[in-house]
Amino acid sequence: MADQAQARMLSAAFPTPPPFYKHFTKDNVSKLRELRKEASKNKVADADESTRPEIDALSLPPELRYLVPPEPPADGRFRSFGAELDVRHL
Repeated sequence: MADQAQARMLSAAFPTPPPFYKHFTKDNVSKLRELRKEASKNKVADADESTRPEIDALSLPPELRYLVPPEPPADGRFRSFGAELDVRHL
């Protein structure tokens, strides 16, 4: 019985996606886009349009929080698979 369960686990070529992938829907993306438009209306009019308005991820509904990427590291350094990397050299 354990051999069958192990065989089923090893039969997949790729791991299952994380549970939050279900939040990346067209409806949620359009909701976030509308919230960004509202936030940009509240910003100063002479701001650069290429920058996205700051949105506090914690103030968003739970289904939209995963759509806001985290801020990059302040010092430009991060760890990935045990190696320390510098954003400026990528």
